[in-house]
Amino acid sequence: MSTTMNENSGSKKMMLIAGLLLATIALAGGAFFMLSGGAGGNLLSTGGFKAPAYVPMDSLIVNLADKDRERYVQVVLVLEAGDESAREALTQMAPVLRSRAMMVLSRKYAEPLKTSEGKQALTAELMDLVRVSLEDANYPNPAEGIKQIHYSTLVIQ
Repeated sequence: MSTTMNENSGSKKMMLIAGLLLATIALAGGAFFMLSGGAGGNLLSTGGFKAPAYVPMDSLIVNLADKDRERYVQVVLVLEAGDESAREALTQMAPVLRSRAMMVLSRKYAEPLKTSEGKQALTAELMDLVRVSLEDANYPNPAEGIKQIHYSTLVIQ
């Protein structure tokens, strides 16, 4: 009986060692595959993925056009540039863009800005403002300079 137990424990140890060896080889192969860039290289090296070029703007606090009571909006915009050169241009133009955005916001009323449609209309107007600003700065292709405007913060009081 003791020889049967020794044979079972010996084969269990052998199976455990074989399993650990197989797992180690699989992990090493996976690590090599990942570090070498896989079959066709990684997405960054092959150009399959481009990190978005974002330009965060400083917070704006603007009085709204409401006549019945003092209302204001606090907004933090993040501009999504078309490429790296557009990101650089938008970053350099930040003071002009802030000033023009403040002028647009100061003509808005609180109620429309509370709705999704109002926010979408504001986004479209701000996109046009950025394109015109890029054109004024002689940017080569203003329509492709800005992809989207995102709101990091939008508070109406």
